[in-house]
Amino acid sequence: MTDFSDTPATITPDDAFAKISGATATYSEISYGRLNYQLSPVKHWYRMSQPSTSYNFSTYATHKAYISEAMQLAAADVNFSSSESVVVLTNPDATAFPAGPTFVVYPGSGITANGHEFLNAITSGHDLNTWNSIWLNHEGGHSLGLVDLYAYQKTDPSKPWSDSCA
Repeated sequence: MTDFSDTPATITPDDAFAKISGATATYSEISYGRLNYQLSPVKHWYRMSQPSTSYNFSTYATHKAYISEAMQLAAADVNFSSSESVVVLTNPDATAFPAGPTFVVYPGSGITANGHEFLNAITSGHDLNTWNSIWLNHEGGHSLGLVDLYAYQKTDPSKPWSDSCA
């Protein structure tokens, strides 16, 4: 769980974890009991070294740096060697992060902690306030290899960012 000097967490770690804890039951239900998604939370806010506005998730390098710093801050309290993935729960009041993406990479380009290379991690954003645990199901699905399948149409072919839902 990360917060920042410009947006310190105002909710307790228990309240933050409560926003995502329902994801395990949803995974169990939609997989007919075949997926056992276990969360092992560290209920502590770790203060990142920079203000929230100094971070961004727009590139592989900046997203990896953010996750790496968060994991380094938690390293004294967490043994990452038995984990398969990491969820960095960003202070949901930090509006510098409108949405939290999934980080998925190939072997050799991941994040190493406790001698284990992580090829995927999930980071939350301000949208956690709207989506709660469904956010983790959505982003966790990406870490399992599922892609977004949205119906869309180009509103302006010269601007690829202008896609809108149909």
